[in-house]
Amino acid sequence: MAVLHLTCGKIACGKTYFAEKFCAGGRAVLFSVDRLMLTVYDGCLGEDHIRHEQKCMDFLLETAVNTVKCGAFAALDFGFWNYEVRRRVSEYCLNNGIDYVWHYFNADEKTRKSRLEKRNAVLAESMRREYIIDDEMLARFDGWFEFPREDERMVYENDYQ
Repeated sequence: MAVLHLTCGKIACGKTYFAEKFCAGGRAVLFSVDRLMLTVYDGCLGEDHIRHEQKCMDFLLETAVNTVKCGAFAALDFGFWNYEVRRRVSEYCLNNGIDYVWHYFNADEKTRKSRLEKRNAVLAESMRREYIIDDEMLARFDGWFEFPREDERMVYENDYQ
């Protein structure tokens, strides 16, 4: 039976790396909120970013659930930083009769900062569309993250990347 794999964790902890490796070779269909946002919009949308990101996430969640209903494995690459959002997503999956697995990624601050520095340096010289995250943004985003609770169905993944 097909399963939806959901990623959870702070920026630069290995979520995207895991999702891309998991989906490589056609093992599963990858749905990435960042990729959709960067395809549709030219960059960060300021105050409107979160609202548009939520709409994109809702669309991809529905699409991923329908993919699993069709018998294919899927992975939804998003941080799911908030307990209430994770609860809502889990409930949506259950209400649609699909199995899902939460993958929680955690990396120490030194590792995350090193990854971001390397990533930002590459992206600054690249035509590739990705978000460049500075220290101020990282601190703001980290402040929004709510660690998984005991009642959540999380698989604690080893450090990726």
